[in-house]
Amino acid sequence: MGGHSLLAVQVASEIRDRFQIEMPVLQLFQAPTVGELAPLVDKARETGGFETAVGLGPAHVDPVDPHDQLAPDALGAAPDVEAGPGAAAKAGYRQFYDDVSKRLERTGVGEASFFLNYGYVSRGDGSADEARHAVPDGVFNPSSVRLAFELVGPVDLAGKRVLDVGCGRGGNVALLAERFGADAVGVDLAPEAVAFCRRAHRHQNVRFEVGDAEHLPVDDASFDAVTNVESSHTYPDIRAFLAEVRRVLRPGGWFLHTDLLPGLRWAEVRALLASLGLTVVDDREITPNVLASCDEVASTRTGAFGGGSALIDNFLAVPGSAVYEQMASGAWEYRILRSRLA
Repeated sequence: MGGHSLLAVQVASEIRDRFQIEMPVLQLFQAPTVGELAPLVDKARETGGFETAVGLGPAHVDPVDPHDQLAPDALGAAPDVEAGPGAAAKAGYRQFYDDVSKRLERTGVGEASFFLNYGYVSRGDGSADEARHAVPDGVFNPSSVRLAFELVGPVDLAGKRVLDVGCGRGGNVALLAERFGADAVGVDLAPEAVAFCRRAHRHQNVRFEVGDAEHLPVDDASFDAVTNVESSHTYPDIRAFLAEVRRVLRPGGWFLHTDLLPGLRWAEVRALLASLGLTVVDDREITPNVLASCDEVASTRTGAFGGGSALIDNFLAVPGSAVYEQMASGAWEYRILRSRLA
C-alpha cells in the first residue's frame, strides 16, 4: 500500500514504545499486514524478542540475487552491531547502504557518485535561496551539491572543525573541506561507504570513521559544527542522536540539519533541541525545491542504480513513488534547521 522505510521506522518505534519489545524495521516488510504481524508481536512479548526465523537472517532469504533488488528481506543483519533498542533496524540499514555502494560500483558510476540526497533546485527568483557558493559547471549531481550549499547558507565554517553524521559517500565532507575551508570528519554506519570515502576523498583536512549516530565515536565538545543531511529519518532513536549532537558541540557550535520528516516529527525535533539548550536560528521548508530536483533527475538516478523497482523508486523519491507523493501532499516536509548551542 505504498509503505517505505520512512514510515516503517515510525511504525516500528511506535510498536517498541507500546509493547516494550525490540521491533526490527525490516520485520514490517516481511510481515506487512496486521494479520501477519500481530501473532509475531504476541510471540515476541512472550519470548522477549523476535526469533531469527522471522527476522533478518540470510538463511530465510528468498532464492533471488539480492543485487537484482534492494529488497529488505535480502539483507542479512550485520553481526557486529550492538545489542539493544534499534539494533536490528541499524543492522538492516547498514546492510542496505553497503548494498547501495556495491550497486553503484556495478553500474559504473560509483567513482563519481558522492551524494545520495534528493537535491535542491532554485524556484527561479532566488529570493529564498541561501547558498553562498555557485555549483561549478560539469559537476555530477549538481542539485545534490546545491542542497549542501543551501544547508550551510550564511554560516562561516572556515577553519572550523565539522562533523558530518551519516556521511554516506563523502560528498558533503569533501565540500566542507574544499569549499568551506573546514577540518571535516565523516561518520557513517555502513563500512562499505566509509571504505569508499577513504579511497575517493584524499583532502588533507578530511577523515572518515565507521560509527553510530546515536553513539558517536568522538570526544565531548570537540566540534564547532555538526551537519546531518537526509539521514536522521533512519535513526531508531532521534532523541539519542540529538543528545549526541549536543554532547560533541562546543559552546556556540552549530547544528545544521536537513531531512524529510512528517510535520509532527519536526515539531518533536524542535522541542528536543530546545530541551538540550540548542536555539533554532533558521527554520526553512524547502519541499518544493526538493520536489523540483526529483522531477529533474529521476531518470538519471534510476539508471545509476541499474533500473527501477518499487523500493528503488521510493529510495530515490522518483515522481509517482510513495515518498514523492508524501512530499507533494504536504504530509512530509523537507526542511533546513540551523540551531546553535548557547
